[in-house]
Amino acid sequence: MGTITYILHFKQEGFQSHQEYVIIDGQQRITTIMLLLKALETKIKDEYIKIDIKRFINLHENHTKLRLKPIEKDRENFSLIMQDRYKEAHSSKIKTNYTFLLREIEKYQTEGYKAEEIYGAFLRLKIVGIGLEKGDDPQVVFESINATGVRLEGVDLIRNFLMMDKDYENQEKLFTNYWKKIEEHLGSEKDIEAFIIDFLRIFFPDVKKIIIILSLRSL
Repeated sequence: MGTITYILHFKQEGFQSHQEYVIIDGQQRITTIMLLLKALETKIKDEYIKIDIKRFINLHENHTKLRLKPIEKDRENFSLIMQDRYKEAHSSKIKTNYTFLLREIEKYQTEGYKAEEIYGAFLRLKIVGIGLEKGDDPQVVFESINATGVRLEGVDLIRNFLMMDKDYENQEKLFTNYWKKIEEHLGSEKDIEAFIIDFLRIFFPDVKKIIIILSLRSL
């Protein structure tokens, strides 16, 4: 599965503290794997495998807490899917991808194969985990990893640039108090990007400067 880059974060809740892995690169892959596991759980008949899958999806045996917490805009839909309530989820990429995986598993089964075989393939997946230490610059690492991958949209780059060097709690506050409101007011990512470009034009009349600012290399 390639490399998964993360920062280990210790979170205090009352008198207890626990570890969280804040993913710098690889959340899309991990989210897809989680959706695949949930889709397999609904299609596999073997009860022992179902229990095993729940162990990957949930942190606790009573299934009260999910192992993965996506970014806020995807969190509600992801949670509904994991609770077997995907029909209640709003139209989103999360729901579309989950529906696609369900359909592909069903197709696989109609061809005479078993969904258990896909789970067996999942168990053979390998990843390389890269943990960043205090003092490492997450933005520089993120740019280096994505330099040879699929280029991100300008909106993603700007959001990452603004939040990457903040700790987890501040990222949550910035996203909720500012970025989420921008998304709600402006709508689509294209509208947000167009707004940011127009905003930058006020301060940078030279269009070339805007291109440089939105460039992955300059960020």
